[in-house]
Amino acid sequence: MPFCSSEPGSYWNNCFGVVGIAEETYIGEIRDNQLHKGTEISHEHTYIGEFKDGEAHGLGTIVFPDGAIYVGEFK
Repeated sequence: MPFCSSEPGSYWNNCFGVVGIAEETYIGEIRDNQLHKGTEISHEHTYIGEFKDGEAHGLGTIVFPDGAIYVGEFK
């Protein structure tokens, strides 16, 4: 999978990218300019899994700062 373009305003599709959104960082696959599958890191949690419309959706794992872990399906 190629890296996403670094050009401002680029449309990202079927590429690998790093995106900073507010206080979160996303690393992973981007399809149709949307987060698709990867890792989201914030001060509240780390999520590894699938996304839909920019949110955790599908199979994934979330790890909280206190060490608690949830593995399952997100909707």
